[in-house]
Amino acid sequence: MDIPVLIAALILAAIAAAEVILLLRCPKVTAFPLTLFIRSDSPDFPDKLRYAAFLLTTQEQNVQKIIIFQKSGNELQKALCARFTAEFPDNVLIVSEKNENFLQKIIDFTDEI
Repeated sequence: MDIPVLIAALILAAIAAAEVILLLRCPKVTAFPLTLFIRSDSPDFPDKLRYAAFLLTTQEQNVQKIIIFQKSGNELQKALCARFTAEFPDNVLIVSEKNENFLQKIIDFTDEI
C-alpha cells in the first residue's frame, strides 16, 4: 500500500514542479481587447470612439484590439463605426446583429462572472 501512495506523491510533485516552472517562464498578458457596445440610445458613442482611437494610437493602456458590438444603432453611429474601421483596419472587429447568438453568449458569460 505504501508504494502506490509514494508513486502518486511523486507524480503530484512532478506536476506541481512543472506548473511552477511554466508559471514563472510564461510571459504575462500585456495587451487586452477593448469592448464597445453600440445602442441607439447611447449619445456618448462618438466620445467613446475618440477615446478608443486615442488608446490605439498612444498604446497607453496596452490596448491593441477593439471589439465593437453593434446590437442596434442609428445611421450616424454606423457611419462612425465604418470610418473608425477604415482608420484602424487591423485593430477593429465589429460584431453585428447577424451574430446575435454569439453576442448573447458573451453577455451571459460576463453576467455569470
